[in-house]
Amino acid sequence: MPLHSHAATSLDTTAFMKEWGVDMSNTTRGGLLEPVDSLPAREVFLLQRKKGALGTGLGKTTGWIHRATLRKKAVKMLSGVEYVKVDDAGLHIKVHPKKSGPAIEQILDVDHVVVCAGQESVTGIMEPLKSAGVPAFEIGGAEHAGELDAKRAIDQGTRLAAVIETAEAGAVFNQPIPFAADFVRNARKWSGRNYS
Repeated sequence: MPLHSHAATSLDTTAFMKEWGVDMSNTTRGGLLEPVDSLPAREVFLLQRKKGALGTGLGKTTGWIHRATLRKKAVKMLSGVEYVKVDDAGLHIKVHPKKSGPAIEQILDVDHVVVCAGQESVTGIMEPLKSAGVPAFEIGGAEHAGELDAKRAIDQGTRLAAVIETAEAGAVFNQPIPFAADFVRNARKWSGRNYS
């Protein structure tokens, strides 16, 4: 099955309102209905090296909906993860407990791995992967580490995941930038000033 084979409910108003229990006809009390959850298209693991809850740095006004969406889609979230290796058995990890104690070793039976890690561009693994004929992609800080921009890294990872089976190795998956935003960004760069 292709990695991305269904339309996102966020792009379909009717499906989105059903999923979140919003009565668009406003005939029910408070305009609310029982939410209709759709089954997840695949099993997804979201891992982070840092201990603690995932998504704590998300925006205060929108972070809750991102976390709720992950829960609705049964995404398995683990923190305190040490990545050991990837082989035919899957992704080998060690999960370090929040308090003290030994790490728990696990093997996740996965067929795709998307890694978003680091604040510096460290691309030494790219050449050996290319030499071995393994398609590889740089996203997030590996592609450009000029700033801490998790939103850009997540966007690139999502765009890559949507086409990973047909993507050309080395392709970049940046969000198209509207003219106005591009103009403002370039004006800031050229003038050395920060316009609000």
